[in-house]
Order: sequence, then C-alpha cells, then structure tokens
Amino acid sequence: MDILSDEFFLFFLVAAMLYYQQAHFDLQPSISNPRRGPELIAEWLDRPKVLFKGTGLQRHTFLDLVAWIRQETPLNDTRYMCLEEKVAIFLHICHQGAGHINTALQFGRALDTISRYAITILDTQKLTILDPSTPY
Repeated sequence: MDILSDEFFLFFLVAAMLYYQQAHFDLQPSISNPRRGPELIAEWLDRPKVLFKGTGLQRHTFLDLVAWIRQETPLNDTRYMCLEEKVAIFLHICHQGAGHINTALQFGRALDTISRYAITILDTQKLTILDPSTPY
C-alpha cells in the first residue's frame, strides 16, 4: 500500500510539472505580425483621414511634431521602434482615450512597450515645457 501511494504521488508530481511547463513555458507570441506598428504608421501617413482619426493631427502637423521632438528632445529612433510610432502611440492614447490593451492590439506591441513609450513621450514633453530656457 505504501509503494502504491508513493507511485501515485510521483505520477501526480510529474503530471503537475508537465502541466506547469506547458502553461508557462510553451508560450505562443501574442502578436502575429511584428511589423504591425511600422505598417500602421505607413498606412496612416498615406491616408490622412485615418491619421486624423487615430491621432487628431493632420499629416503635416504630425510630421512637424515628430521633427520638433527629434530636434528638441533626446528622443530618437531605437532599434525596434521609430520615433513616428512612439509619437503615434502617445497621441492615439491621448486622442482616442484608448487604453493600453487597445493600443497594444492596434500597434502590435506588448503592453510594457506601450506603457514605456507613452510615459517617455509624456516625461520628455513635461521637461521641455517646464524648462525656462525653452523659447516659445
């Protein structure tokens, strides 16, 4: 009887380990197209009405804002995300009142990425606005 309960315990332990491994380590990517963000920005820039619906800015205003941020702040393109996409993420959240999950699905990015770049843009703008040496 004791050997049977030890075998049952061992079987249960192995089954639990396999279930845990499958649930936590055999993850599928949540984003099927890693180029979704850049493709969305290209589409928005080609279709000004869609850009306006997503960000609240006209094409020339959006591009001027990106150029100004690139020139006046330390923000720039990174290895995985261009500045246009970072600004579009921030404006999409502000203009649409979109949540992070909605924005992550729209741009094909992880929630952590959305949070990081939205906060980065916001912090950079606060520093620029509060800096007394900034000409207006």
